[in-house]
Amino acid sequence: MSLQLPDLVELSHSEKDQLIQRFFNEFTAWRIEVNQHQLKAENKEQRGKLAKNSQNSSKPPVGIPISPNYCVTEHRFPKQ
Repeated sequence: MSLQLPDLVELSHSEKDQLIQRFFNEFTAWRIEVNQHQLKAENKEQRGKLAKNSQNSSKPPVGIPISPNYCVTEHRFPKQ
């Protein structure tokens, strides 16, 4: 689709106002759509993070220090 800007010299003030309003409305709708896509992507990412737990994540829970003796792959301390 090829769009061409009308010759602004030929347009009346009212026609220019209508053109500006139409462009503004289309731009606003586009911004809303982009924002919704960004929010959906962020939501999906956050849900993925929330779904992880100590059983399906290779990272320990945040804020819990791990002892150097802790066996991460087996989720236990070595037998003494």
